Amino acid sequence: MLVFLVPLMLGNVLQSISMTLNTIFVGRLIGVSGLAAVSAFFPVFFLLVSFVIGLSSGSTVLIGQAHGARDEHRVRKVAGNAFSLCILLGIVVAVLGSYLARPLLELIGTPPDILQASIGYARVAFYGLPLLFFYLMYTTLMRGVGDSTTPLYFLVVSTLLGMALTPAFILGWGGLPRIGINAAIVSSLVATAASQIVLFFYLRVRKHPLALNVEMLRDFVLERRLVLAMLRIGIPAGIQIIMVSLAEIAVISFVNHYGSGATAACSLIGHLLRHGEPQRRRIRIPSR
Repeated sequence: MLVFLVPLMLGNVLQSISMTLNTIFVGRLIGVSGLAAVSAFFPVFFLLVSFVIGLSSGSTVLIGQAHGARDEHRVRKVAGNAFSLCILLGIVVAVLGSYLARPLLELIGTPPDILQASIGYARVAFYGLPLLFFYLMYTTLMRGVGDSTTPLYFLVVSTLLGMALTPAFILGWGGLPRIGINAAIVSSLVATAASQIVLFFYLRVRKHPLALNVEMLRDFVLERRLVLAMLRIGIPAGIQIIMVSLAEIAVISFVNHYGSGATAACSLIGHLLRHGEPQRRRIRIPSR
């Protein structure tokens, strides 16, 4: 159990550290307004990702059953259906989100001085959702066949690459475009895409049960029974995460009324609490 759980826990810690470092880069290199613009959208983004987390939970149960029964054909069929469903969901959310970015951010009371920047950040994030959903589903299903170390290795690679690219995109290192607050999400998308491509080849070389091949591509055609089974198991798990997301949206909605400085401060305190050491640091946010 420890052999499986330790890499999983390390992955969660690594993701938390990555988010905190990106927050530091944006806050230090752009300022309070940039940090506030990113923070205003994050609860909405987490809400959208929670749907895929629920779907991946249902898919993991089914793929674990198939793998335990040594039914490789069903493993690939479940994986193909899960990938197809999450890509379709990502495309639908990306299209709707790009049009609804402004109403969503206005609905949660995003301060006017950061509204436009938040809308731009939100649209980039929405466009990248199909890729992020696919990567999240892929690494989650790998754990369903008992492999928690490979996702950790590639999470380390994508995290390090993303942390290097974020300041590079903010400051325009090496001729890269200076894209301001969008640097955090763009660097994450680039790192995720690079990690996913290398992962494809790595799994093929290892002859992993979830290596992408022609047979799995054929199973991208959705099968009604499998999809219903995934949803039946995944929806309750997704609802739990959605409720947490809605609570965060409610909090940021109240905080937004006090201005962008309060929005940035709320984000910073949230990151410190996740690391369990808010008492160690002092945060200075310029008064409005």
